[in-house]
Amino acid sequence: MTKLVKNSDPVFSTQRTNTAARAVVEQVPALKEMNKEREAREEILKKKERELRKEGSADDMTVTLLREVLDELNVTYRKNEKKAELVRKVKEARSVTSLATMMKERNVFIIFSCIFYFF
Repeated sequence: MTKLVKNSDPVFSTQRTNTAARAVVEQVPALKEMNKEREAREEILKKKERELRKEGSADDMTVTLLREVLDELNVTYRKNEKKAELVRKVKEARSVTSLATMMKERNVFIIFSCIFYFF
């Protein structure tokens, strides 16, 4: 006695495979869109992480990051400078920049204080 099994029927098996394949193919555009969104989120996270590393200690930065920071601060450097020299320049530039910012804030405060004093 042979048992009749639905899966052994070639027509039934082909229809089932075609249905499954169609379902997968229909999901491809949605999956591609989800992948693009994921990649965009990852890119944003990488940029944020890189910016945080730029704000961190100069000693912990790579040479590439040190060069980027110096470029942002408009400090010149030689392409073949050693990391120690780049670190020194970043620290120096940051201290000058922070001092200039403090002086600017102080001057604004003094100006407003004088204005309010006379009125």
